[in-house]
Amino acid sequence: MALHPEVSEKSIIQGGIELEKLGKSPNPGSIRAHLGYRGGLMRIKSVWDSFTQKRNQELLPERSTESSFQISKNSITTFRVNCLQISLYQD
Repeated sequence: MALHPEVSEKSIIQGGIELEKLGKSPNPGSIRAHLGYRGGLMRIKSVWDSFTQKRNQELLPERSTESSFQISKNSITTFRVNCLQISLYQD
């Protein structure tokens, strides 16, 4: 028969977020202390790392296979004209 975790994933994540709101850096030890010294450090680390990884992925834009810098012909023409104007002023 499997043992149920002493502390739920929700409690671990909530504890970590509460520490962040207090301006503290959540780590397995600080989260465990915040939870009243309940739960295993390895499980807390696993749950918190998984949560922060998912949270960080949501904040990052998805990468596309195409270049993020697409230059139009109009932009290139404008750039060339500006370069010509600069070179004319320098002479």
